[in-house]
Amino acid sequence: MSDSYPSSVTTYIHCVQEFTVGQVHEAIANSRLDEECLVFHERRLTWGQVTARTRRLANFLNDNGFGCSTERADLAPQDSGQDHLAIYLHNGNEYLECMLGSFKARVAPLNINYRYVAEELQYVFTDSAASVIVFHSTFAPLLASVLPQLPKVRLLLQVADDSAQPLLPGAVWYEDALSASHEATPAPAQPDDLYILYTGGTTGLSKGAVLTHRNIVAAILQAETWFAPALERMPDLRKVNSIAALPLYHIFALTLCFLFYLQ
Repeated sequence: MSDSYPSSVTTYIHCVQEFTVGQVHEAIANSRLDEECLVFHERRLTWGQVTARTRRLANFLNDNGFGCSTERADLAPQDSGQDHLAIYLHNGNEYLECMLGSFKARVAPLNINYRYVAEELQYVFTDSAASVIVFHSTFAPLLASVLPQLPKVRLLLQVADDSAQPLLPGAVWYEDALSASHEATPAPAQPDDLYILYTGGTTGLSKGAVLTHRNIVAAILQAETWFAPALERMPDLRKVNSIAALPLYHIFALTLCFLFYLQ
C-alpha cells in the first residue's frame, strides 16, 4: 500500500522502456572507462575491460549462430524467438559477463542452481531449451552425465577453475572463445528481449519466469527509488561498492548486487 511507504520514497516510477540492459551498461561504461568495475579474487577489471569482454562474448555467440531468430511481435506471449544460454557458474566476473554478453547478443540468459543434482539439472536444461551452457570446470563431471539427454545443447563454454578438470569433449574454453572474438559493437538488442529466471523449486519443480529488458530496467529504477533516502546521504556514489556474498543465481543477489549497482 502506498501509505506504508516512507515519505521520501515515491510510489511511482517513470520507466524508460526504450533502454536495454546492454545499453545501460555501455552508457555508464563510456562515462568511466578506466574506473574499476569488477573485482574477483586477484582479478580487477575496469568498465572498459568489462565492455570489451562482454562484446567479445556477444560477438562469439552471434558469429556461431546464436541470437534472435524471431521478434516478439511475431510470437505468442509465452514463446521465445531467442537462443537460451544457461549460466552454470559460481560467482565470479564470468557470471556477470555472461549476463551482459548474452543481453548484447540477443541471447536470453538463464540461471542455474549449481547445487542441483543430475536429475534436477537435466530437468532445467531441458525445460529451458538451453542451446548454450557456460559452466565452471568443477561441474564438468556432473554435466557430462546429463549431456546425452540434452540434444538441444549446441555450444559448451568451460570456465577454468581450481578443480583441474580437463576440457569436456566438444567444449571450448571460455577465455579462448573471448580471445578468438572481436570487440565491435553488436547489433542493437530490443527492450522486449528476454531474461529467463528459474525459481529454486523448493515447493515443486523449478519454474522459469520470463522477464523482458523493460522489466529489468524497471527493477533497477525501483531499487534506486527505494534506496534513494540512503543514497542521498552518500557524498560520492562512485565509491559505493557491492559485495556479492550470495549466489548470483538467486534473484535477490542478482537484483541487489548486480542490477542495482549497474545503475
